[in-house]
Amino acid sequence: MKYLLALILLVVLVGCAVATPTEVAYEPMRFITPKKTVEPENTLTQASFSTLATEPALELINFEAISTAIPNPFPNQNPYLCRNVDCILDLSLPLQRPIGLTDRHWIDVGYPYGSTAGNKYAPHHGVEFYNPAGTLVLAAADGLVIVAGTDYDESYSDALAFYGNLVIIEHDIEGFGVPIYTLYGHLLDISVSVGDSVSAGDQVGTVGMTGWAIGPHLHFEVRLGENSYYKTDNPALWLSQRISQDGQALGSLTGLVIRQSGVVEIAKSLTLEALDKNGEVNGKKYFFRTYEDPQLYVNALLHENFVHADLPAGDYRLTVVAGKLFERVVSIEPGKITYVFLIIP
Repeated sequence: MKYLLALILLVVLVGCAVATPTEVAYEPMRFITPKKTVEPENTLTQASFSTLATEPALELINFEAISTAIPNPFPNQNPYLCRNVDCILDLSLPLQRPIGLTDRHWIDVGYPYGSTAGNKYAPHHGVEFYNPAGTLVLAAADGLVIVAGTDYDESYSDALAFYGNLVIIEHDIEGFGVPIYTLYGHLLDISVSVGDSVSAGDQVGTVGMTGWAIGPHLHFEVRLGENSYYKTDNPALWLSQRISQDGQALGSLTGLVIRQSGVVEIAKSLTLEALDKNGEVNGKKYFFRTYEDPQLYVNALLHENFVHADLPAGDYRLTVVAGKLFERVVSIEPGKITYVFLIIP
């Protein structure tokens, strides 16, 4: 059941677009040395995913077993096919941004999903949208309001008074087979009541800092199958892509960093450097990390351990610090999600 709920996201998202992933020639990560580049042999096999590696509490995913255990109406879209190639997924994402396009509707990179913000906080089960208090908060999709109030007496996380004023909406999105829930936390004001039907874009409240909040912002979660703090999925894989100032849709990068031994890399530093047409770094850099909690709920088919949204289209050099420094070139396309499967020798 743990895998079923997260799997449904990719099955339905891909189905919405009915597009074929673009296969890019696979190249293992390269170890960078001052004098020469060592090209490691790719020895990671399907058997590696069927056994548990050395780190406790890390569960490796048998991608093939998952993909065949659950009916998939779009078999040609199965991300399992991307295990040895990078895929560019052209998806119709089902949720709109919960902050209006004239406000700060981009995901905060300081405390993204799966992050501890440098061990300052608990692993994050959602994403943040920092805006002034009173900024309108909007429903991400059509749905039914099932919670509208506070969590001072009833917990919707692992502690009371965590979200303060909050709204939870249940969505019945065609093709999913299970309900999808979106949560809006730390609200200043609430504009809806339990039992209200809302449409995408309707106001549900305003940005505040109630509950455990530092500064006014919206805490936003996506929950799959049941309204549980332990059934979350990275909202960046659900939210529609932003449009840049020049009118071009931005893209996203997600993937899995894993050792050839099968160990999933936790809390590893990654850097994206934008490249110009000559393949030289043009100055734009993005810093992020793989998820910092091995128990965090992830998409069962992708089994991603990092996501970076809102990236301008183009080529980038992706470097990973995992004992040593490794690199590869990845491409971001407008309005699409690039999935990379990074094998560290």
